[in-house]
Amino acid sequence: MMIALISDVHGNLEALQAVLDEAGGADAVYCCGDVVGYGPNPNECCQLLRQCGVQTVKGNHDNTCAMMEDMEPCSSMARQSFHWTHERLTAENIEWLLSLPLRMDVDGMSLVHGCPGTPYEMLNTYVLDYFYSDKQYEELLGRVSGDRLVLGHTHIPLSHGLNSKVINPGSLGQPRDGNWRPSYAIVEDIRYSFSFVHNARASFSMLKDRVEFRRVEYDRERTAAKIEREPGLPDKLAHILR
Repeated sequence: MMIALISDVHGNLEALQAVLDEAGGADAVYCCGDVVGYGPNPNECCQLLRQCGVQTVKGNHDNTCAMMEDMEPCSSMARQSFHWTHERLTAENIEWLLSLPLRMDVDGMSLVHGCPGTPYEMLNTYVLDYFYSDKQYEELLGRVSGDRLVLGHTHIPLSHGLNSKVINPGSLGQPRDGNWRPSYAIVEDIRYSFSFVHNARASFSMLKDRVEFRRVEYDRERTAAKIEREPGLPDKLAHILR
């Protein structure tokens, strides 16, 4: 089985389409939230994920853009984006964003946007805060029901722990690791076969999964130009993509 993991789309339709096209051979695609916010195509990204049957958890931008309540302290750029996005979201897509679960346990994985825990933590907390000590890390893993924790929020690809116990696929719409190309992850079951000949012949096979991070090319200039044409979106959001 091959699973594609995506996160932090942020209204970037061109990046989302490019990743879904490349990951078309996956048996399932799961999204760790922040479908909207920052980017110029919030409705189109919601609709594409829904049409493709991508199971998605709610991110902090999804929650804020849909409700315009409980806005965390944020930059003026983010605040402008929240208002612009909320004004353009259709009632149907607002309803869909609000219906998204905060956590999803599927295929042996626990998916959240921020960090497993309280509703606030699942939306807003950065998981890196739990990597400073073994005690904190063990506490984090104690909150996970599956074999693996998958999350987003940081916009930086991450594989942490034995057998990639914690995975962050990075960001599609606004990477923050110095590489502008959208990042996503593939988790694939690989069957290894072994044969031995010593007095008697014996063979066995072992199923193990492999985690691979991938990058794709897309027309970022088109996305940036859309942002620049919208007076309600800060030009800085276009510069970030370049």
